[in-house]
Amino acid sequence: MKKLFFLMGIFLLCIVLPFGATVFAHPYSQIVAFGDSLSDNGDADGYGLGVFSNGPVWVDYLATHLGVGLLDMAYGGARTDYHPATSSEIWGFGWQIDQYINTVAGGIADTDALYSLWIGGNDLLNITNPADSPLVIGNAVTNIALGINDLVVAGAENILVMNMPNIGTTPYMNGYNSPPYLDDPVGGALLAEAFNQALDGAIDPYRSAINLFEVDVFTMMGQFIADGKFDNYTNMLIDDPLSTDSYMFWDSIHPTTYAHSLIAETAYNEVAPVPEPATMLLLGSGLVGLFGLRRKFKKG
Repeated sequence: MKKLFFLMGIFLLCIVLPFGATVFAHPYSQIVAFGDSLSDNGDADGYGLGVFSNGPVWVDYLATHLGVGLLDMAYGGARTDYHPATSSEIWGFGWQIDQYINTVAGGIADTDALYSLWIGGNDLLNITNPADSPLVIGNAVTNIALGINDLVVAGAENILVMNMPNIGTTPYMNGYNSPPYLDDPVGGALLAEAFNQALDGAIDPYRSAINLFEVDVFTMMGQFIADGKFDNYTNMLIDDPLSTDSYMFWDSIHPTTYAHSLIAETAYNEVAPVPEPATMLLLGSGLVGLFGLRRKFKKG
C-alpha cells in the first residue's frame, strides 16, 4: 500500500509537469531583428554588412537566452528612411521590414515571432544643423511607427522596441570627431532625450493592440555607469585592444560585446514569459502531494 501511494504521487507529478513545461517553454518561434549597426551581426544569413563590435551583438545573446533562432535583417549604417550606401531605400529600415513581410514571410508575418526594432541613431548622428533636429526626429519616429504598423497589419503580435541610447556618453561626443556636437555630452543627451520622448508618443497606440515590449536603453546605460560595470566609457576599446579593462564602447559609437551582453539581459527580462499563477499552483500541488506521500512512505 505504501508503495502504491508513492507511485500515485509519481503519477500525479508526471501529469502536472507537462503543464509546467508548457508554461515555461518560450512562446516565440524566432527573433527577427530590424535596425542598424547596433543590431547587425553580419551577412551570414543573407542580410547585413558586418559586425560592429568585438564579438556577438545583443540580439545574438538574446536569441541564446530564449533558445530560439535569429533572422537578423539589420544593416549597419541604415537610417529610418534610406541607406547612404545605396542612396536609396534599399537596406534602410522600411526596406528591411518590407523585405521580410513580402519576400521572407510571403505577405504574412509569423505571429509567434519576436520582432526587434532598434533604429534612429544614424538619423541623429547625421544632423548637420542642430536647428534641423526637431524635423529629423519627427520624421524618424514616424518611420518607426509606420514600420510597426506594417508588421502589425501583416500579423505580428510581439514587437520589442529599443529607444535611443544616451549618445552624449559615447566617445563620439567626447572628443572623437563629432560635429555639430563636438565635445558636447549635454547636447548629445538632450538630443537622445528628445528623440525618446517623441518615440514614446509615436508608438503609444500599439501598446494596447499588441504585445509591445520596450527597453529604455538611455536609462539602462546610465545605470550601468552608476553601478560601475565599466572601467571606461568615454574611450574606445579598439584603441586599446590588449586592455583588461571593461570598456562600454568598442569604437566611437558601438558597444563592446560585453555591453551588448548586458543589454541582452535587460531585453530578456522584458520579453521572457511569466509563469501563469494557476499552472504554478497546479505544479506546486503535485510536488506537495509527492513529498507528502514520500514522507508517509518513510514513516511507515
